[in-house]
Amino acid sequence: AARDALPVLFVIQNNKYAISVPVASQIAGGSIHSLTSGFTGLNRFVVDGTDLLESLRTAQQAVKLVRGGRGPALIEANTVRLLAHSSSDADKKYRSEQEIKKDRLLDPIPKLETWLLKQKMLNDREIADIRLTVKNEIDQAAEAAEQMPLPQKETVTHFIFNPEPLKNTDS
Repeated sequence: AARDALPVLFVIQNNKYAISVPVASQIAGGSIHSLTSGFTGLNRFVVDGTDLLESLRTAQQAVKLVRGGRGPALIEANTVRLLAHSSSDADKKYRSEQEIKKDRLLDPIPKLETWLLKQKMLNDREIADIRLTVKNEIDQAAEAAEQMPLPQKETVTHFIFNPEPLKNTDS
C-alpha cells in the first residue's frame, strides 16, 4: 500500500497484549507504529483509543490524507483490554490485579459518559436509557443470529478468494 500509494486506512487496536504476552515481547519496537517507521509513504498516527474525541480527530485527519491521494494511513489506537483474550486465557496469571483495576479506569464507555455529563450534553437518566437501548439491540441481534440456519458445507469457499485469474491490464 505504501509503495503504490494506495488509498488504504489501517486501524490497529493495540490493547498492549498479543494474546497472553505483552505486545512488547511480540513485536519488534514494541508497537506497530514503531515497527512501520521504515515504510516511506505510510502516514502513521498513534492515538489514545480510549478517548473518543481524540480518536475521531485522528481518524478524520487520516481519512483526509487517504482520500486526498496522499497514500495509505495507519492509526495505532492504544486502548485497554478489560477481559481475558478468550475463555481459555487465564489473564490473571500474567496481569496483576492492580493493572486490571488501572485499565478499568480507562474504560472508554464510562470515560465518555463522564465527559458527556460534565459537558451537560446528557444526564444520568439519558445515559441509562441509551445503555438499555444498546443492550436490547445487542440481545435482539444475538437472538436473530442464533436463529439463522447453519451455512451449507458447499459454500465454505464463497467470498474467500476469486477463482478467476487476474487479467493483466497493463497492455
